[in-house]
Amino acid sequence: MFNGVSLQTVKYDAFYNRFRRLRWWVRFDVRYRCTRLQELVEMLQLNVTEASVLDVGFGSGRLLASFPTEGPVTGVEISSSAVDTAARDRRFDHKESQFVLVNEEDPEALPPGPYDVVLSSHVLEHVSNDMESLAAVW
Repeated sequence: MFNGVSLQTVKYDAFYNRFRRLRWWVRFDVRYRCTRLQELVEMLQLNVTEASVLDVGFGSGRLLASFPTEGPVTGVEISSSAVDTAARDRRFDHKESQFVLVNEEDPEALPPGPYDVVLSSHVLEHVSNDMESLAAVW
């Protein structure tokens, strides 16, 4: 904690306002996750055309934006810059999209479901109680 605020929140608060395009080219892992997600959807023959999607810890929003625009998408983040950037992002011309800022110490603050697809990539290693966080999205 730093002045009553989690160090994760401090670290990522302004992170997504800067160097967005550069991060896309440098972060091969993000590109890989986007490609792998699409492969899994195809392999499992999932119909995600109108699926409601929740992405916990959506970061740059690349995974969330890869879903078809006919379904509603919801992104949850501890970073105010991620929420602000996504709210203005043209990639999210989905039927309905919302981006929610949550306190990382309150996993119960997630928007109510149900959701057809729930994503959470590279999040558990940052939370203080992984079982509590998993239970909140279950």
